[in-house]
Amino acid sequence: MKTSSRHKIVEGLICKKCGATFSAREQRVKAGLGIFCSTKCASLWNAQQNGKKYVGKENGKSAFDKTKQSYYVYWFEPDTLKRKTTSYARWYWEVYRGEVPDKYRASYKDGNPLNIAPENIVLISPDEFGKAVSERLMGHTFSDETKKKMSEARIGKTLSDEHKKKIGRSVHNRWKSGEFETIHVGKNHRLWKGGVKSYPRKFSERLKLKIKRRDKFTCQSCGINTYGSRSGHVHHINGDKQNCLMSNLILLCSTCHNAVHNRCGLTNGKIEELKGYLK
Repeated sequence: MKTSSRHKIVEGLICKKCGATFSAREQRVKAGLGIFCSTKCASLWNAQQNGKKYVGKENGKSAFDKTKQSYYVYWFEPDTLKRKTTSYARWYWEVYRGEVPDKYRASYKDGNPLNIAPENIVLISPDEFGKAVSERLMGHTFSDETKKKMSEARIGKTLSDEHKKKIGRSVHNRWKSGEFETIHVGKNHRLWKGGVKSYPRKFSERLKLKIKRRDKFTCQSCGINTYGSRSGHVHHINGDKQNCLMSNLILLCSTCHNAVHNRCGLTNGKIEELKGYLK
């Protein structure tokens, strides 16, 4: 049966895959096309031909990623024929051992993604995964370009209250377990300068109060009022803790004080340069 549609000849055809009746342009039929009623049937037919049984997760095809130096698996969803991809470890676990629990990861026992032996594929908890990532990044330095990309990626993103509470609980538990008793302490601290030099007796609370009164309890860098709070710090401008002359002492808020020390401090005692240094 032939019909006319917009001056194009259309023939009634039967889909080679599903058997449904459909129409196609005559020129397509002459060109050897017009075999399937839809791209879905065409893709499904092609995927099942020539031994290519990649439809469904259980029929996934493993491949090797040269860039990441690891194996992955891809397959086509039976209903939508959309391509799906996942790591080999996760694919193997879900196909042969069941679903991966929420927040858990399928990984490799020895940490080697090239070893895809079944006995090397295990589940790791969120804490184990976080610890492994931390150990892998320990001592790693990111380039300025990478830091810039990471910073730009976080623009406009805010953490949910639940996420904030989760971070708080995690940090609390790490303190409670004693994990922070050795890291970032003493020689392990990034600001370590060979040890702590004690202050002389003349750097007394009485002297500190004089400096605070002289500076009117106001941070001499940002101008914030520190009266009645613990944020007012008396700072040695030239960095010499033994030099406790009033001309070498200045009142800073905790934020500005930390900024001075984190940026290696100053070598002179000029308040004007201190202000410019912190801007």
